[in-house]
Amino acid sequence: MLRLISRTSTRVESSTSFPEIEEYVAGFGGFEWNILDEHPDRILVQTKDIVELRRFDKTSSNWEKSEIRSYLNGSFKTNNFSTEEVGQILGDVFLLDRQEVENYLKTPNSRIALFEGKRRGWWLRSSGYHSHRAACVYPDGDVGDAGRNVGFGDGGVRPALWLKTSR
Repeated sequence: MLRLISRTSTRVESSTSFPEIEEYVAGFGGFEWNILDEHPDRILVQTKDIVELRRFDKTSSNWEKSEIRSYLNGSFKTNNFSTEEVGQILGDVFLLDRQEVENYLKTPNSRIALFEGKRRGWWLRSSGYHSHRAACVYPDGDVGDAGRNVGFGDGGVRPALWLKTSR
């Protein structure tokens, strides 16, 4: 069951003036999730931080056939969510794509994620400039269009999913 943990409003400090960021954090499946989008019947959430490090695929940035997609919708889903929670998930567990990052996480500071207390980069489901590279978000929050080699096993995983809401 989804539960709201906190709602905070913070001013992001930078050399340029960013607006205030409202952050909604919810608990679900043992993780903390940022609420990115809300509709009357569903919400889009992404883990607040990186849940693990793993390669995207052995050789290809094709999201539909990737190891990471199979993993997220297989053992990740089975091992981290109860039967009731799986019933609340609409569609697949996924990684954000570049466009979603730009729409929902508008500033580099809002994209920074931690793994074991340190800033780390994380995978996007968008392809990079070559078939063996997937786009990513770098540790400083910048989006890497060129991407990283999909076989690197140290890419951060920040799952996203749509959840049914009962209103």
